Amino acid sequence: MHQVFYNLIVNAQHALQEIPGPRRIEIETALEGNDLQIVIADNGPSVPAEIRNGRHLRAQNA
Repeated sequence: MHQVFYNLIVNAQHALQEIPGPRRIEIETALEGNDLQIVIADNGPSVPAEIRNGRHLRAQNA
């Protein structure tokens, strides 16, 4: 999981280099029962719609 979070944050940093400030990377966590929710977001440019499908990954612990 460390590598997944690292990659998300590094990718966000690269995307933010393309825009003028202010630049933001937000990391939120929440515990819902036995589930941990982690949200990583930035205010950089979005992934183009033509390649967006299939890029959203949801990690689940079975």
